[in-house]
Amino acid sequence: MNGIVRTAATFALIIGMFSSAGAFAANILVFGGTRGVGLETVRILIERGDSVTAFVRPTSNRADLEPLGVTFAVGDALDADSVMAVFAGKNFDAVISSLGAARGEGNDVDSIGTTNLANAAKAEGVSRFVMVSAVGVGNSKDAVPANVYKILEPGLVSKKVGEDYLMASGLDATVVRPGGLGNGPATNDFHLTESPSGPFDRVDRAEVARLTVQALDDDITIGKRYHVAR
Repeated sequence: MNGIVRTAATFALIIGMFSSAGAFAANILVFGGTRGVGLETVRILIERGDSVTAFVRPTSNRADLEPLGVTFAVGDALDADSVMAVFAGKNFDAVISSLGAARGEGNDVDSIGTTNLANAAKAEGVSRFVMVSAVGVGNSKDAVPANVYKILEPGLVSKKVGEDYLMASGLDATVVRPGGLGNGPATNDFHLTESPSGPFDRVDRAEVARLTVQALDDDITIGKRYHVAR
């Protein structure tokens, strides 16, 4: 009887360990992880026990990522060869992309960069891919005030090019579109909806990261484009 009790206790301990760190630790490649939604997403993945490789440019500020214990891969999303080199032989389980142009940069990273990522993932057999995009792209254009859309149009059009390429790639892809972003903690009062009509409240980056990981974990999201709504 004591042996049975010990066995049951050991089994319970093992289950508890898996529950606290995620049932299956995954090997995930993250683009755009040095700041914003990408950084918050990395924090969630590391906390639950996943292995994270962060793709960064040579000039990227790694200060917020270094304490998290991620692996770094250096390259440029606009350089197809450097993207392919990061994927080669690494056996990643999934890709999360939060790529976006910093102020003053062009918007090619949303279109050409996403295209390069999708091509490399497909070539290396990494089928699961979650892209963080934005409300205002595609069928959610009318959810953004016209004067705001006019300002954001180049970036939103570029994101649509990237989205469309990804969704037509044959990968198990999901798109998450948040609206205006803030820097507060996750609040757990937003959800994902396929409805593009809004209105979409301002949402904190940590909350978008929570929903991004939620989408990654749920196969029902494959092939769909979601908006972050309260």
